[in-house]
Formats: sequence, structure tokens, C-alpha cells
Amino acid sequence: IGSPFLSTTMDELSTFGSKKVFVLANKSSRKFIEGNNEKLIDILQLKGLLAAPLCTSIGMGGGEEGLLAACDEAYAADADVVVTVGGGAVQDAGKLIRLWLATKGNADSVSATVEGIQGVTKRDPMPALPPQIAIPNSFAMAEATHVAGLTTKA
Repeated sequence: IGSPFLSTTMDELSTFGSKKVFVLANKSSRKFIEGNNEKLIDILQLKGLLAAPLCTSIGMGGGEEGLLAACDEAYAADADVVVTVGGGAVQDAGKLIRLWLATKGNADSVSATVEGIQGVTKRDPMPALPPQIAIPNSFAMAEATHVAGLTTKA
């Protein structure tokens, strides 16, 4: 609280030794993190740290289709950290993307699936997850919990 998110995020990325940053945001947060070469996305790109274009595929309620697309994007980019900017659905999606990233080298399928993501939690021992830097734009508390919700297809 009271810390500027840009400098704090860059400091944390440096602490982690991050090389490939996957950024996930809701569409309404895009204007705060992209544009004019002074915002998070622009700085990551200039430093060669942005793993993939800004992902805004997560909608309200954290729909399955947008989540699985984001998982595949992060996986294909070989992301080593996930930065989430937004409300509860985006924060939860970041947690689930980290689970899918933990399948690297062990994934049974080429594309992310809900079952594949859930399967990571059943491994013994559970694999190490890449870090997540959560930048909330609401006070739903998703960033402070270890659980995540997802709306699946009917």
C-alpha cells in the first residue's frame, strides 16, 4: 500500500531474475500499463523482458476459453513469471496459468485443458510454480488467497 506499482514491479522482477514476463490484465487496466514508452508493458518490451504481447483474454467470471488461451500463450512464450493487473478473475487466472506453466516438459497435451491444470495440484511432490506479481485494481482479495475460481463451459 502506498508503493508505486511500476517501480515495485520492476524491483520484484529483478529480485526473481525474470527473463520472460507474461502480463495478464483486464481490458480496463490496459490504459494504466501500456502506452507512451513509460508504462509497464513498454518498459518490459524495451528491456527485452516481455515474453508475449499483453494478454487481455480473461473476462468477467474467468471463463474457460479465455483462460486456456492465456495458458497456451504463456506456455508458448516460456514465461518464467506472471504479472497480473486487474480484479479477481485476472488474479485467479494468473494462479491457474502458473499451474499450467509448471507442466513444462511434462504436459500430456499440447494445449491447456482444465483437467491438465487441475492435474498439477495432484502431483506428489507438487512442482515448483513460477512467481506471480499481483497488481489488483479492486479489493476482492483474490490476490491474497491461494485458491482460484474458473467458470467452465456447460
